[in-house]
Amino acid sequence: MHDSLAEVRSDAPQLMGALLGARDAVQRLDATEGRARWLAYVAIGSTMRFVATQRRRRWQAARHGMITVIAATALDLVLLASASPEAARASVLVNLLIAMAASLAYVFIVKHRRRSTVVPVFTVLTLVDVGAVWLGLNHGELHTISFGYLLLLPTIVALVVPSLTRVHASWLAAHIAFSVAYVALSAGGAGFEMFNELALLGVATALSIYGHFAGLHAQIDSYLQIQRINALNRQSVRDHARLTKLNMILGETARTDELTGLMNRLSLRLDLGMLRARIARHGGRFALLLADIDRFKAINDLHGHVAGDSVLQAVARGLSGSTRQEDGLYRYGGEEFALLVPITTGTALDIAERIRRAVEGLELPHPANPPHGRLTISVGVVTVGAPDLALQDGAWFKRADEALYRAKAAGRNRSVVWDTPKV
Repeated sequence: MHDSLAEVRSDAPQLMGALLGARDAVQRLDATEGRARWLAYVAIGSTMRFVATQRRRRWQAARHGMITVIAATALDLVLLASASPEAARASVLVNLLIAMAASLAYVFIVKHRRRSTVVPVFTVLTLVDVGAVWLGLNHGELHTISFGYLLLLPTIVALVVPSLTRVHASWLAAHIAFSVAYVALSAGGAGFEMFNELALLGVATALSIYGHFAGLHAQIDSYLQIQRINALNRQSVRDHARLTKLNMILGETARTDELTGLMNRLSLRLDLGMLRARIARHGGRFALLLADIDRFKAINDLHGHVAGDSVLQAVARGLSGSTRQEDGLYRYGGEEFALLVPITTGTALDIAERIRRAVEGLELPHPANPPHGRLTISVGVVTVGAPDLALQDGAWFKRADEALYRAKAAGRNRSVVWDTPKV
């Protein structure tokens, strides 16, 4: 037991030294972080963008400051008149002069909002200093009130009229010079009283400096917060635009056949809905065509599915070249294609023959398709108008499919229009 206590006592100085070292390291780290943070605030506060964002705030503060000065002169007249009736005339003169200067400064600030507010504000504050010093020196009974003004003014300026640091420092230097000169002239050799008043001036100056930098710190924090919010808003807009574009791409992908690039059956179903609405509202007629590649299975069997895919792509290009922009062209499934074509001139059969000849004109060899020996299609045609709106989409396709079957049975490479079966 005694040996353990002895070991602890012997290690205690080392442990204490380690703890003190760790504490010093933490303090140095805090000091370094605080210095870096302060330098960052100084750098931000000196940027042109920050200065520009604070220009309106300083303009509003200058207006409010002039209103405060005008209101203070009215209160000061009441206070000085009750404190010293003998000095009433002098106080009225000084306060009227300050009120007139503040009013003119207010008008200038309002009319010239794009100009700097430094000169009019600096002039009015200097007049307040001069007026307080003049009243205190010429009317000793007002010394306490005048000195109180000189003490309160730096803090009020820091809070009410925030300005650039160099402007605040310049005015504060002038105010201290006025105040020290006033204390020296009014002390009358009373060293202790002069020391107390100078100490109070030092405290007021320190409070003004602290208030100015505290306000600047708050402005920079607010500016940074607004910048972060704006950055998040911009990022949100960019993300929304990218999401909208992605949704459009996904929508197009979902409605497009990957192999041929034509619209797929989903697009066909949606477009049929719009077609019904168009016919119901404006009338007109449309041709619904089903085109099937003749003996396509033989191509896959003889040459493979890769060759079959190439044939499908070639037919899709041929059909696209023979249709108009307002026509709807879809891959219906397998080797079948569907078309929705408004009938403006001619007949539905004319439209079907145009696309049939376009595919035949590709002159793609197809020996397994006798007697033609080249790639051909058969087309089933049905005309859709207002009387057909009572039927479902499936009934329209059934009619087109029946016409296509008759085209196949008649020898292929031809177009057949569905007509009402004869009883």
